[in-house]
Amino acid sequence: MTLADKIEAAERGSRELDLLVAQWARDNRIDLTPFYPGPINYDVALWLERHDWSPTTSIDAAMTLVPEGWMRFDVDATAPELGVDWTLHGRKQSATGTAATPALALCAAALRAKAQADG
Repeated sequence: MTLADKIEAAERGSRELDLLVAQWARDNRIDLTPFYPGPINYDVALWLERHDWSPTTSIDAAMTLVPEGWMRFDVDATAPELGVDWTLHGRKQSATGTAATPALALCAAALRAKAQADG
């Protein structure tokens, strides 16, 4: 199960998921310094304590994970009991996340978009 799959399976965002996403961001060299001072270093838990960054509960934080060129998106929340669909569109690709909340759906879509962007 991928991290995007775990995020989609969650009923709500959590610090545990945020920690996994922060570790993923560090490992994938996601530059969050335009939004938050100081890079994510080896102590991811300490970095999270010092920063108010929760991509699994905040759309603003989840947007920091969206790869460059993937800013066009569609959101479908017409049946919230079935989840929220958030689709990001790149130049010739798209990535979708379907989850219980908009932030979780965007977070999953952003991780999938990054994987596609990296080839």
